Amino acid sequence: MAFTFHLLGVEYVLKNGSENDLDDTDLDIRESNITMNYTIKIFTSKCLFFDVNSHLWKSDGCKVGPLTSESQTHCFCNHLTAFGSDFQFFVAPNSLNIMEALKEFKNIHDNPAVVSTISIIVGIYLLLILWGRKRDMDDTKKMGATILGTSTGGSGLYQIVVFTGTRSNSGTTAKVSLILHGDVGESGPHTLEDSNRLTFARGGVDTFLVTTSLPVGALSHIHVWHDNFGDDPSWYLDRIIVTDLQEDTRSIFVGNTWFAVEEGDGKVERVLSVATDEQLTRFKTLFSSRTSRDFRDGHLWYSVIGRPVHSTFTRVERISCCLSLLLCTMVANIMFFGKGETYHRPPPLDIMGFQVQLPISWAEVIIGIESALLVFPVNLLIVQIFRHCAPRSPREQRRVGSGGQGSKKARGCLLPWWFIFFAWFLVLGSCAASAFFTILYGFEYGPDKAEAWLLTFLTSFFFDILITQPIKIILIGLFIALVVKTPDAGLDYVPPTPLQDDEKHLNPFMQVPQKSAPPDSAELDKARERRFVEIGLRQALHELAFYLFYILVLLVVANGNRDANMYHMTRSMESIFVPTFKEITSPEEFWSYVKTSLPSEVGKTSWYNGDLFPLHGVLQDRVSHLVGPITLRQVRVGPVFDH
Repeated sequence: MAFTFHLLGVEYVLKNGSENDLDDTDLDIRESNITMNYTIKIFTSKCLFFDVNSHLWKSDGCKVGPLTSESQTHCFCNHLTAFGSDFQFFVAPNSLNIMEALKEFKNIHDNPAVVSTISIIVGIYLLLILWGRKRDMDDTKKMGATILGTSTGGSGLYQIVVFTGTRSNSGTTAKVSLILHGDVGESGPHTLEDSNRLTFARGGVDTFLVTTSLPVGALSHIHVWHDNFGDDPSWYLDRIIVTDLQEDTRSIFVGNTWFAVEEGDGKVERVLSVATDEQLTRFKTLFSSRTSRDFRDGHLWYSVIGRPVHSTFTRVERISCCLSLLLCTMVANIMFFGKGETYHRPPPLDIMGFQVQLPISWAEVIIGIESALLVFPVNLLIVQIFRHCAPRSPREQRRVGSGGQGSKKARGCLLPWWFIFFAWFLVLGSCAASAFFTILYGFEYGPDKAEAWLLTFLTSFFFDILITQPIKIILIGLFIALVVKTPDAGLDYVPPTPLQDDEKHLNPFMQVPQKSAPPDSAELDKARERRFVEIGLRQALHELAFYLFYILVLLVVANGNRDANMYHMTRSMESIFVPTFKEITSPEEFWSYVKTSLPSEVGKTSWYNGDLFPLHGVLQDRVSHLVGPITLRQVRVGPVFDH
């Protein structure tokens, strides 16, 4: 291994520049040993030129001049060529002449790619806003707790939060029931149902309030089952959180299992014990809960579909944040489009005798940092305001005039409700500015470069959303489950239980408890047989639909480009050329066919005096176009013997 040593010397330069003309400070320094503070900045710089023959940056004939500083490089070169320095901490974006680009709006038909794309994005955004608003209104019907009065005058009050899994067909149409078991006693079977809203949907979080005649004490386990009725009774339970509202204690019961006759052991009832720390930190539990949380709430794009019902971050706000992030990314991308290609790659590294070429250059790293600084701060601020802004409830509206502080006390560290206007201002401002400058850059680049950028950006964007982001979420889930191992109880989705200053628990409407019990084994066996028949028939229908679609696509590809007049054209050609040609059996008959039967239009195209034939380029039917004149080719074949 070779080492390079550098020596650094410091010289004190006289202020007046001459030893004969010394002031008092210079004399003190010359005649005594004193300590002086120096500030030394060490940096490297190099002067390079681009060799057009070898397509490499070289330093031959160039050296760094004495005026080089940390902000500029001074170069001496003994030849005239394109040269530059690799010392830089900032990469300027592509130049933009705003006034000239604005003039291109009158010629928008010549370069419509970027404008059309942004218009389509805004149109899709407006449609998604309508869809998101409808879904948000539907989610408001799912919020709150369903009050189940199962005991008159009961002194035990429990909040039950049921988490349905996010796997395919996790939701159920069956009626779910449970029994609470504690160290004092047990509660009667509670049927968790609500006739006013859909419960136990895929990825759903349902809250119920149940009363018991007496508290059951500290919970030890619960007995959960469903009646296996409905069109799709299969159910995947993630977990259940039971809160004793009198003692303000929570118990977590981890399921992560199917309640289905066709899945696993085929059972529709389970006994779940209170989860321990070891159970909550298991790999399967942590990984599934973390990835599910990231897909449904943490990830901005995917959470538009899987937004939790209790989240104050609505779908309309999430869609607007997606639009802002997309447009900001577009303007940051188009500003530096093609900029990184103008910088040379760093020299390969010698690692254990192998030359390893780094995939990116320093300039590309700087471009990535600058793009991130343009995109993420404002969008991160918008998302955090939407997430932590308290909703404006009717109670808060009444307290605005009186200056009440009940909302802030109840919401903790949430931002005031009026911060929502600031967030919307940032969304509209960032979207308008990003779209405007993206269009200007598109006009500045011209149609060819703008379309090339658009294709590159859309390809990388969809690749990132569909492939890179899911892989990132899975890797984060693996890291949390294998390294961090922090228990995830899912308490973020549990409504707060402490009473506020002006709140109290309402007495639920008491109804007669219904007898409920798990299905017996004979019923489950019959249901299992029917279920397997249904699954087999469903799979057969899916395969039939797939093959019909495949055949349809195949027919379209094979015959879609054929003209409807192709058959008539073929019959016309056969009637002109084939009937007489089939009767030829000798050379003499062939030449007779050429002279008499073959249409004259396929031969010469002009008379002896140069005048063109009246039907030049078509046959006598005036439909069949001539591709070119007939060419005679002699083919030599061997003798044919009759056996």
